[in-house]
Amino acid sequence: MAIKRSIILFVYLGSPETSVYTLTEGVPVADPTTSLRLNTFGLGGLMLFQDTQLIETLAHFARERIPERLDFGGLLESAEAEKLAGSNPDHHKLDLFNAIECGEFPSWTASVQVLELKDAESFRWNIFDMTKIWPHTDVPSRPFGKMTLNKNPTNFFADIEQAAFSPSNMVPGIAPSADPVLQARLSSYPDAARYRLGTNYQQLKSNEPHCSVYAPYQRDGLSSINGNYGSDPNYVRSSFGPLAPVTCKVQTVHDIQHELWSGKLTVFTSEVVDDDFENLVRNVAGDLANVKGERVRREAIEIFRRVDEDLAIRIERKIAELSTQ
Repeated sequence: MAIKRSIILFVYLGSPETSVYTLTEGVPVADPTTSLRLNTFGLGGLMLFQDTQLIETLAHFARERIPERLDFGGLLESAEAEKLAGSNPDHHKLDLFNAIECGEFPSWTASVQVLELKDAESFRWNIFDMTKIWPHTDVPSRPFGKMTLNKNPTNFFADIEQAAFSPSNMVPGIAPSADPVLQARLSSYPDAARYRLGTNYQQLKSNEPHCSVYAPYQRDGLSSINGNYGSDPNYVRSSFGPLAPVTCKVQTVHDIQHELWSGKLTVFTSEVVDDDFENLVRNVAGDLANVKGERVRREAIEIFRRVDEDLAIRIERKIAELSTQ
């Protein structure tokens, strides 16, 4: 262990910019007596949003922290740690396993440091600099929940070896910031999981979402084990597999902004010359005339009607003309 610790210290000393991480984690400095003692924090900052929207005026930068457990042991002396490593190298695993098995579920308080955008721009240093921490005197830590371990794996391979974690798995209200390291991890983690476990790693029991998500457009690939959505079409809003609408009282900013698209297209159509406009009508009508579902044609025409009333009328006439040929 002494050799391994010297190598770790050498690595850290060769990268002095990691000093904050070295001191925070304490790995090369001391050995905790129990794995129930944990003190760590996330280096890649996230962004918290109101109404789940990417609106700068509502954005907050955040760093997660998982402070040490309320009930924890002290630290081992080096000689005692070396002796324990020889007599019981699985000490930490066994300690954690036994605690969970006896119903003494270990838990940690999870906190977050939140920095508003206006403060982030004028902060004393780059907030994405991973070699620095956000001082608690400037950015207080706010507890938001607890992390509890309440079950041991029943099959190590199925539960642990096949697990695939990724910072890109986020719930509504959380989004990635411009942190360059976090941005790299967003894609590298899923890529590593696909290489290690296959394209459909999210279908494995250890990775499938607790709340089932209907996503027929995410399908196929090797080792699909969920039926691959059967004969359902691979796109949404299909008359062949209609979805039951879910009502919601929340009117987000995104929904309001989305309605502005028709005005942008109206400007576009006003700048199209007559010959190009006629070609547009002919091409669209030609495609829609071959659509078998009347409902699909009506919905398409209504979309064009929101852009330009004359455009929708001319497409309807052209479809009728082509249908009689």
